[in-house]
Amino acid sequence: MSKWQKLFAFLVFIGMSAFCFSVVSNVQHGRNLAEKRSSPQGQLPDTVVPLSYDLTLRINPKKSGFSGVVKIELQIHKAVQEIWLHGETIHADEVTLYTHGNGKGNDKEKGKAYDLAYKEMGHSGVVHLTTKHIIKPQTATLEIHYTAPFDTQLTGLYKVKDNKQPYIFSQFEAIGARKAFPSFDEPRFKVPFALSLEVKQGDKAFTNTPQINETLLDEGYKRLTFATTKPLPTYLLAFAVGDLDVVEHQAIAPSDIRQKAVPLRGITVKGKSDQLSYALNATASALETLENYFGIPYPYEKLDLVAVPDFAAAGMENAGLITYREQILLLGDSPSYAQQRLFARVHTHELAHQWFGNLVTMRWWDDIWLNEAFATWMTHKALNQWKPEFEFSRSLIRRGHKVMDEDSLVNSRQVREPVTSNDMIINAFDRITYLKGGAVLQMFERFIGPEVFRKGVQYHLERFAFGHADAYEFIESFEKVSGKTNLKAAFFSFLTQPGVPEVELDWRCVNDSVVLNIKQSRYLPLGTHDNNKSLWNLPICVTMIDDNPLFEQGDHNGLSELNGLSEQNTKPFCSIITEAEQTIKVQRRCPLAIMPNNEGNGYYRFRYDQDQWQALLQQLPRLSPAEKYAVANNLAAALKAGDVDASFYIQAVKPFTQASEWDLVTTPVDELKFIADYIANPQEKEQLAAYLDILYRPLLDKLGLQADTEQDKTAPVATSLLRRNIVRFMALRVKEPELRRQLVILAKEFINYQDDMSEISADKSLLNPDLVSTALSVAVQELGHPFFKALKTKISASADSTFRQQGLMALGAAIEPELAEEVRSMVLSLSIKNNERGYLLRSQMSHVEHQKEVYQWLKTYFAVMSTVLPESVMAFTPRVADGFCSEAEAEDVQDFFGEKTRDIAGVKHHLALALERIRICIAIKNHQSGLQFTP
Repeated sequence: MSKWQKLFAFLVFIGMSAFCFSVVSNVQHGRNLAEKRSSPQGQLPDTVVPLSYDLTLRINPKKSGFSGVVKIELQIHKAVQEIWLHGETIHADEVTLYTHGNGKGNDKEKGKAYDLAYKEMGHSGVVHLTTKHIIKPQTATLEIHYTAPFDTQLTGLYKVKDNKQPYIFSQFEAIGARKAFPSFDEPRFKVPFALSLEVKQGDKAFTNTPQINETLLDEGYKRLTFATTKPLPTYLLAFAVGDLDVVEHQAIAPSDIRQKAVPLRGITVKGKSDQLSYALNATASALETLENYFGIPYPYEKLDLVAVPDFAAAGMENAGLITYREQILLLGDSPSYAQQRLFARVHTHELAHQWFGNLVTMRWWDDIWLNEAFATWMTHKALNQWKPEFEFSRSLIRRGHKVMDEDSLVNSRQVREPVTSNDMIINAFDRITYLKGGAVLQMFERFIGPEVFRKGVQYHLERFAFGHADAYEFIESFEKVSGKTNLKAAFFSFLTQPGVPEVELDWRCVNDSVVLNIKQSRYLPLGTHDNNKSLWNLPICVTMIDDNPLFEQGDHNGLSELNGLSEQNTKPFCSIITEAEQTIKVQRRCPLAIMPNNEGNGYYRFRYDQDQWQALLQQLPRLSPAEKYAVANNLAAALKAGDVDASFYIQAVKPFTQASEWDLVTTPVDELKFIADYIANPQEKEQLAAYLDILYRPLLDKLGLQADTEQDKTAPVATSLLRRNIVRFMALRVKEPELRRQLVILAKEFINYQDDMSEISADKSLLNPDLVSTALSVAVQELGHPFFKALKTKISASADSTFRQQGLMALGAAIEPELAEEVRSMVLSLSIKNNERGYLLRSQMSHVEHQKEVYQWLKTYFAVMSTVLPESVMAFTPRVADGFCSEAEAEDVQDFFGEKTRDIAGVKHHLALALERIRICIAIKNHQSGLQFTP
């Protein structure tokens, strides 16, 4: 046979192999789909339910998998020959059902043992147990001996290596527990767990409850037995195993609310426990703040804080064993203000869950908003009492207004979204759940009144302690306490329909009265269409601005508390709007202007024409900071809806850039960037850059780069936050030359950058810690490959998760094409932790120059990424197209991601959002004409 014949034969073999693999793959895919269709892919049947668990796991981090024995006490309600439960990637060795017998007298049946067949249906995580026998209604014990691999995608029981040492951690929310043990993996099954861990004698192990016994076993193992838990759903169990460091901190002392001390510990991988002091020292006061609000003691026997080196979330509220991404918890003794604020927000959120979510749990994932929205709202409520100096007073207002951008999309989902399959659960953990839900709770707190709302929370937690509650029962608790019977209709108008209400307000003055004409509809940006006539039971409060503070209140429709007279001679009028158009007469003097969202607490936008905008903007100094923020956000929404043009917007936002409040100053930045990137021509870009320089340079000069101004002494946190925002904007967007030169010097000193890179060390004292990421990013852009290489080397050698995050974000800011390409190749590098890959991609995507290249790279390596990133992350990959703004790009995104929707849970929803964003961008760009503004 000639070499050409051999080559031809080889190519034929390769082609036939590929064809056969494709055929087999398609056949298997068809079988998997058929099995999934024949099994409950949403809630399990109620015929068999768990009463308790006895779970033993044998875990050795040095191995590739683990083994376990689970004994589940069951209640069989109807005669069955099958049992449905959950188990994913589990190999069951023995499955036995021990019945306990039932009936009395002659009908009494003795207990028996039945072998069951175990099958996971179509790799779906749903398990079918079957027997030839009919099992009558009774109690029984299901015992399963099994083995399973450690997970590779940061869910279930998964392995982490730090400094070459392996550890095992867990992440079970939402449906990861089924990867660790066969179970009824739904939140409605909330029962006690008896837990034992068999680990190597040199390892430590932790779970939700205190350890009560230790027994030596053969082969160098020991069995650690833990106290039986209080009733818990499977997703709140947690484990940490390995040669871990433990800090036994001073217990949280008893209080007026809690009679017992709470043992407090910090847990880290080897060698990092010395960085826990700040977090542990802050925990007691945070916990006590929450206890005081709830009026209920912390519900669990202990509190462990675990710093996990590779973790998909910021934190997870496991009962008694809260896990955190390392950089949230490991702060050392003198963290920056940014680090302190991030810790405070995440820590308070996870602690709040110990009551809302853990003590009282939703029944099914359509009410995950009850957990996450409440914890989001409670976080900000508690922070304003616990750490008022941390500048969180307007945080939820800012976040609520920001999420309106996403909620304004026609393809947005409702807060209480029906979840009919396991594949839909992933979409419930998004900004709509957390931020819209939290903002809606904030609005209704005002509607009900803060103290009555608090009593409703307390009543609800006492009513359902260690049990379950759904949205109806939640709102019933508030109706019971407040005496209001109209809460369900109002709440559910926000929970069960997507979208943002828009209030169109007009008024006329008649003698000593103001006649308000209020219309409501759904806010829609350009490029979107919605034929539904959405209506809300909308609580609105408007600020009427005039020079005379003495006037009568109007009809407030039963609102229990209203803001008093402010220093600016403003007074709110509140009502609830239920119709598409309503007219209300208020006895008072004619106002100079009306701010349609008093204190920014309402979850709605307002619509004004340019004359009304001018009148309101003239009164801007007389509004509160929260109201100013709401005005700025609504002005941006007006730009996107086509109600004002870009030229008007550029001029109108000037007062915000000169505000004294740190969070107002940079509010217009995103829209100004959009105008520069998508609307302005090259000449207009230069004019706009000069305009921005004029607006922000005085503030930059006043703040400087070091925290040594008078402002830093009087308002250190606010000044730090303002400096960080201004410096980053001026350095990376405006590209102010002298600022960039100074930052490069500081960045070089920070990593001791030299021509000879044989020794690289950091001197953190020279660079303001809040500016590290910005300085390193500028140095990467200005110095190119040599500095890029030096920084990359330092990141590789560092175990400091905070620095690694800062450094990776800086590498992602590289502009040179070959460096940007290297950044993308790093995303799949084994030297990068799973939770760090997103830093590189997000940083690259923030630079419009690289968006197309990142998208093409993602298309090329999509299959590889799906093997290293959790499915929860892959669902969001269509967002890589968020910066696109042409129909051709939209079609390409549709073609590429459309075929992925069958394989990746949740991706279909995010594809629809991405396509809508592209078409909104196209519509806004086409709506605008040339820019005209005066620098």
